[in-house]
Order: sequence, then C-alpha cells, then structure tokens
Amino acid sequence: MNSKITIAVVIAFAAGFALHAAISGGGSQPSSTAGHWKVVNEYNAFIHDPSNLESDSQSGLSYFTPPTDPLPSLAALVAVGELKHKDIVLPEVPKSRETNQFWMRFCENREDIVYALGKRSHVAGKPSGVEPLHLNLWFKRSAEADVKLLIAQLEEFARGELDLNQASRVTRESENRVVPPSPHRDRFIGEWQSEGNTVYVISSQPGGSVTIESGDVSDWVSVVNNVHWEKDVLHFDEYMYYTGQVEIKWPHKPVGDHPFSGVRITSTLSLMSDPDRLRKTILVKDTPQPIVGELERARVDK
Repeated sequence: MNSKITIAVVIAFAAGFALHAAISGGGSQPSSTAGHWKVVNEYNAFIHDPSNLESDSQSGLSYFTPPTDPLPSLAALVAVGELKHKDIVLPEVPKSRETNQFWMRFCENREDIVYALGKRSHVAGKPSGVEPLHLNLWFKRSAEADVKLLIAQLEEFARGELDLNQASRVTRESENRVVPPSPHRDRFIGEWQSEGNTVYVISSQPGGSVTIESGDVSDWVSVVNNVHWEKDVLHFDEYMYYTGQVEIKWPHKPVGDHPFSGVRITSTLSLMSDPDRLRKTILVKDTPQPIVGELERARVDK
C-alpha cells in the first residue's frame, strides 16, 4: 500500500485529515497517555506544515509522507476514555468530491474532532451503483454534537435539502450589538473612522438603546457580541465572515471558507483627551501583542 497521501485526492487537507493513509514503518509505541497525545499532535502539526509537502516528478502531484502512523495512538486514547471513535457508513450519501470536501472542511473547523479518515471499499472489483460515504472519526466528548450535525447535514444533502457549499461556511456566532448603559456611553456615540473609512458606528435607537455596528467591507459581514464596559472602556467581540463566491485555496486547508472567516477579534474602545478621537485595540488569537490605533469622529456637514 502506498504510504503517500496524495494531495490531488485529499485537496491538501489540514490537521491530518486523510481520505486514505497507510503509513509504513513502526518503532516503539508510547507507554503513556501523554505520549500518545504527543504522537497525534506531532502528526497533525506535520500535516499542517506546507513545507513538508513533497512532489512526484512523474505525476506532478504533491503529497505528504508522515513520519509515523497515528492510528495506534488514537486507539490507545479511545481505550483510556480520552477520545471517542465512530465508524460511520452513510448508505444514502454518495462518496464524491463534493461530500469529501465538505466533511474535511467541517472537521477542519472543529478542533475537538482530532482525526478523520475517509475509507475506501475493500472489495475485489468496483461495486455496482454509487459507493456510499464511509468515515472514521476520532473526537473528544465535547464534539459529540458536532459529529451528529455532520451526519445530519450529509444526509440532508443526499435528500436534496441542503447546499453543501453554504453549509461548509463557518457557523456564525449570535449577534448582540446593544451597548449597555454607562455614564460614559454618550461620549462614544458617533461615526468613527480611520483614514476616511468608517470603522464603527455607535448610534442611539428608538426607545433609548444604543448599538454598535461595523463599517461595510466588501465580501465580508461582521457580527458583534459580548458588548460590555470595564470602567470607562468599551469591550466587545467581533467576528468577520467571508461572503464572497470565490473559492479560497490555502496551503494547509481544503478549498472552502476563507481561513480568517469566523476568527474572534477581541476589541476595545477607550476615550482620549480629544473628545473627537478614540483609541482602538484589537487582539486576535495567537498574536503576541494587541494592535493599537486611533479613530476619528466623522465630520458632520451642516
């Protein structure tokens, strides 16, 4: 069995998701739970790194050759209750490029689905009819609802009730743009810009409430929630979601949603000595320091 994971088949999957991988070699197996997690995490890190891609000069295809087989360690983690394993055959769901892309995108967006494997039929000769989708999933207990959702969406697709291109988008957070009352709130009301572009609009609404919304960005929509005060500083979370139709090809992700779609941005707005300026800070996961800038109140033509 070929030990190479062919990218033409699996679309340069991220996080160790493979349609079929038979990895030769062996060596001693870890003796502890921590050791098994180390094997799985190192495998996923290897697949994440585009620099590990190799090229086949004859076919022109790219592939990974992982250094170790994660399956024994996955089985060990299941045995001690660290992970759950499901062997799933969906008779009504066809195995196709579209369904394969969908389950890989779905799993990639969920960290608690640790490993996913799409299996082939091991029969002599190709069976008649459409081959059903066959998946093996290893996941934490916290991902049980996500696994059920994946199965439900694939079955809805098979019944013609779901467009997988839309379902594969990152699930959007719920929105709550209301700015709670504060002695400082009125000083934040206005349209706030950076280099002439509207970044936020904080405005009064009928009934006395105040809301915050982001400026328009082509092919993106913004969801704001968790708006709250810490003393005189306004805090909120912002999520940007890609709405464009162009498929994004990312070195370590399958074709699908934009890699920055749905990333949580923790933001603050604070007052400055100039009443027509606000200091803005944003912090994105894995960035070492917050990004700090200033916003200017838009001029109102009289």
